[in-house]
Amino acid sequence: MKLQTKASILSVLIFFVIYLIVWCLIYFIFDKVSILIISAITAGIATILSPREQIIQTQSGPKIQFKWLFFKKVITIK
Repeated sequence: MKLQTKASILSVLIFFVIYLIVWCLIYFIFDKVSILIISAITAGIATILSPREQIIQTQSGPKIQFKWLFFKKVITIK
């Protein structure tokens, strides 16, 4: 499997987990709001909170970097 494919799959999985957590929180707090509005708000929040992926070339080969909004360190995955 290519490195770009691994990075995309991991990024989508992290986005999905963040989306589910935020959706449940908003749904149980604001139970009288339409599902479409909750989904739109949750998608925006999850997009902001999900990591940004970047593939970098090093001397030892390509690596995946994830940059998060609230973390100072960059997470590197081989």
